[in-house]
Amino acid sequence: MCGLVGIVGANLHVLHHEAFKWMLHLDTIRGEDSTGVALRKSFNKGRSQVIVAKTEGHPSLLTQRFPELFDKKGVLHLKTTERYDFLMGHNRAATVGAVNSTNAHPFHHGNITGCHNGTIGAGLLQLPSGDEIKGHTDSEKLIFALSKGWKIKEIMDTVTGAAAMTWWDASTKTYNIYRNKERSLFYTHNDTNTIFAYASEEWILRVSLNKNKLFELAKNIKEFPVDTLKSIKLGENKIEEVTTTVVAPLVMKAVIPTGTGNVHQLPHKNKKLSLQKHEKPTWLQEAIDKTEPFRGDSGWLDLSDLSKKDFDYNARFGCAACQVDLDYDDHLEGFVKWMEKDTPFCLTCSKTFKTA
Repeated sequence: MCGLVGIVGANLHVLHHEAFKWMLHLDTIRGEDSTGVALRKSFNKGRSQVIVAKTEGHPSLLTQRFPELFDKKGVLHLKTTERYDFLMGHNRAATVGAVNSTNAHPFHHGNITGCHNGTIGAGLLQLPSGDEIKGHTDSEKLIFALSKGWKIKEIMDTVTGAAAMTWWDASTKTYNIYRNKERSLFYTHNDTNTIFAYASEEWILRVSLNKNKLFELAKNIKEFPVDTLKSIKLGENKIEEVTTTVVAPLVMKAVIPTGTGNVHQLPHKNKKLSLQKHEKPTWLQEAIDKTEPFRGDSGWLDLSDLSKKDFDYNARFGCAACQVDLDYDDHLEGFVKWMEKDTPFCLTCSKTFKTA
C-alpha cells in the first residue's frame, strides 16, 4: 500500500505549503520505504519549471537531502517572485521493485510526471516499453504509457489491478487525478474551484487542513468517485477549468457455452443448438485454434517450454497475486501457473482462481 497527497491551485501560499508538509508526514502510515514530491514552480513573465525530488526513506530524509527546496522545518522555500501551482506527494510501501530512489515516485517521462498507488497484476507486457524506463516497478510502466499518448481508459482496459493515480501533463497543462475501486482517495476544493487538495486517507486531509486554518477546504471533503478522471487545467495565475470524465472499465463477457449432453446454450443467442456428439461449435473451435500457447482443460496456459531467460523476464514481478518471488525450477516442476504470458501465480494463489 502507498499513499498519495497533494494540493493544486494558482498562487498557493504558506499555509498550503505547511498543510502539504503535514500531509506528506502523516501519509507515512501508508508507506515509509520512499518519499517523493513533484512541484511546478512558476516565475514572473510566464516561465515555469517542474521539479522532482525523491529518496528512499521518511519525508524528513527528503527535506534534509534537498535543502535548496525545504527549510529546516521541512516547509518549501518560496521567493516573492515565485509561486507553486501544484504540490504532488507520494509515500511508498514497496510491492514491486527494490527500495531505492530510482523506484521511488513520482516518475517523469516526456510530458508526464506522476505517481501511482496500487499493484498491477496482469497486462504490463502489453504496455509500451523502452530504455527510458530505469526502474523496476509496475507504476513506472503506467506513467510511461501515458507519456506515449495512451489514455487512462486504454491503460486500465489493458491491465488488471489497483490504481489511484495523479499526474501532470505539460502538453495540456492539466493536473489529473484518477481512481478505480481498488484504492481509496479523498478530495476537497474551495467554493471558487481555485484550490484542490487530496489524500489517500480522509483523516490525513482533514487534520492537515484544519491545523493550518484552511477551514473552507477541511469542511468540504468528499470521497473521490470510482472510475473517474478529474483534469484541472492551469492557466496564468488561475485555474481555467475542471473537467470530470467517467472512465468505465471494459467488461469482458464469457463465451463458453453452458448446458449438458448434446444441447448447448450459446450465451449470445436465445435459442438451443443441437450438435452431433463430439462436435464443437465453429466459433468455439476457432477460438481454441487461435489460443497460443494451448490452454488445456485446467484453464492455465501451457508454458512448459519456457526458457529460463524468458521465465525471468515474464516472472520478474513475482506472483501476480502476492508478489512472492518465483523460481524457474518450480516452474519446470509445474508449480508455477500462468493465466497469461505475463501473469504467473504461485501454487498457493493459483488454487484461489478458477480459470477453466
